[in-house]
Amino acid sequence: MLRQARHLVRDPGQILDVGCGTGRLASRLVAVFQHSRVVAVDASTEMIKHAAAGPGAGSARFAAAIAERLPFTDAVFDLVVITLSLSHWRDQAAGLAEVSRVMAPDAVLLLVDVLPAPPSSRRTRATAQRRLNRSPQLIAANGLRIRHVEPIRSITIAGGVSLIAAQKTC
Repeated sequence: MLRQARHLVRDPGQILDVGCGTGRLASRLVAVFQHSRVVAVDASTEMIKHAAAGPGAGSARFAAAIAERLPFTDAVFDLVVITLSLSHWRDQAAGLAEVSRVMAPDAVLLLVDVLPAPPSSRRTRATAQRRLNRSPQLIAANGLRIRHVEPIRSITIAGGVSLIAAQKTC
């Protein structure tokens, strides 16, 4: 994700990490983009406390918030990252609409999430595949143009992990 972020966004003014969990990625973003303001949100107040107290938190700012109601004004972030949290959102369409709302024109979204492991029944497998296939459609439906999709083979878990890079269209 960091490699793609450096490649797609040279000097982001503001970066948002949605679903930051322990804050590890936010800390790395601070280190890589030293002149950027990094803000990280998570639905869990316990995770936010843990992230803010972490040794690498640096100048990142942490706040408890859900993706479906981001507490930011419109068009402020040049880079938004979402790692392994989209599948946990209650309303993915509403969350991605909020993400799009807070993205500045030409901003980049980097989304990494797990593809579901193959379920045992044909019906469950079909449902899981429809949910997975919705992510690019939901991204595009919110004014974001998909620029790049790639599997991440270095992460070994049940199912697979993919990275989607998208850009906000004006």
